[in-house]
Amino acid sequence: MDIPPDPPDPPDPNDSSQNVQTRLPQKRHLDDNISNLTKLKKTSVDNNPIAASIQTVYTHPMLSEGERRYSEADTGPFLVHLSKNETDPASGSTLRSVKVGQLLVTNGIKNIKRDGIKKIGRNRVSVEFSNADDANKFCYNPILSNNNLTASIPTYNFSRMGIVRGVPTDISMQECVEALEIPQGFGIVLKARRLNRKRKTDETTEWIPTTTVVLTLQGQKLPDRVYLYKSSLIIETYQLPTIQCRKCCRFGHIKSQCRAKPRCFRCAKEHEGIDCNVSESSATCISCSGSHLATDPVCPEYSRQKNIKHIMSEESISYSEASLRFPMSRKSFADATRQIPSSPITYSTQNPSSSPTSSSYKKTVFFMPRPRAPLGKGYDKATHNDIVRDPQLEPQNGCALSGTTPITRSQRESNVLISCLTFFYDIIKTCSDVDLPHNVKEMLFKILDTIRLNNGSEEPDTMEC
Repeated sequence: MDIPPDPPDPPDPNDSSQNVQTRLPQKRHLDDNISNLTKLKKTSVDNNPIAASIQTVYTHPMLSEGERRYSEADTGPFLVHLSKNETDPASGSTLRSVKVGQLLVTNGIKNIKRDGIKKIGRNRVSVEFSNADDANKFCYNPILSNNNLTASIPTYNFSRMGIVRGVPTDISMQECVEALEIPQGFGIVLKARRLNRKRKTDETTEWIPTTTVVLTLQGQKLPDRVYLYKSSLIIETYQLPTIQCRKCCRFGHIKSQCRAKPRCFRCAKEHEGIDCNVSESSATCISCSGSHLATDPVCPEYSRQKNIKHIMSEESISYSEASLRFPMSRKSFADATRQIPSSPITYSTQNPSSSPTSSSYKKTVFFMPRPRAPLGKGYDKATHNDIVRDPQLEPQNGCALSGTTPITRSQRESNVLISCLTFFYDIIKTCSDVDLPHNVKEMLFKILDTIRLNNGSEEPDTMEC
């Protein structure tokens, strides 16, 4: 099949007289040679009448000119970010929230909420106002330029990002925005961007436009659907991607925007990771100090960053606020320097009668005992043992003589009981002559008769008592 050198102009979509087949890619025959297939593949993307539009991004003049403002329908919070102008991004200049508050109060800036000035970055301070009008006017206040400061309203606070599917690739973003109908009560479209997908061949990589478009709408809420050429399109919340730098292995920026020193994604040292000879089994992650590559998706820090982006997308908050909800995944110094004990690991087969395909194993791991803290210099072990052990009574008189055995515990307890009963017997005898009530006196005599011996001796009988 021959390919015409100059394809015709794109047909008018409103002209129904033209054949529908002229607007569709023609089928290729199996007997075409390879060169024709290559030319067809290239032509279908570049010169075909239904090829993708060149324009893939549309930006409203409000954003292109740097004019950002809150609308009357916004409910707050009304935040303004302040940053200091830097000629060199790596200069290390910082902003203090207290100094910024002193500057604003001294110059009579009103309607700032209490606890509304917060430090959210090295060179960024957030100021919260009571209403939208004061926040919009503050961005153009002359005291900012006089003090080398720049004010801006954060995009996540006055706009929302949504994603729609089913937008044909031959429709430009300008045409898409002009044809879109937004339900009443929602803001205008500030930005429209078509997503692309990557396609790799043998030696080249190309990006193919898709029918998915990301819309940025003014306001603090998204509609359920929008209408393109009277066709309803469902709009969903756009999930921010998790981006990792290939130079310093940190998250939130790409290599072309990195201002840090290079770090190896294998050994975490300050050099490029392409020429590193460390194997994956001996790798060290710069983010969590784990034994894996810094670019491995199983890294706990990667999961943490993904959760942070999800919260930022769903609740439209800043990174610093969302990151406080998830603890840092980096190990402590003690955990990173602790040596893993080289203990033997044994495996024992359970259920030997089961089939080989369903056999289970039990893993037994032996760990080293936990080391005890050393004793202090003032610790006397012998004295401690004397305190905690059972007391030993002194032997009776004469036990040290030859042929005498030490007193036993039962004999020692019997002697104590006899001593107590004898003491109680003396008290009763003393009180027997006192004029006591009849019932008390009768009870005392019964006790006296009980502790007396049958022989009339003065020593009480232990067993009878």
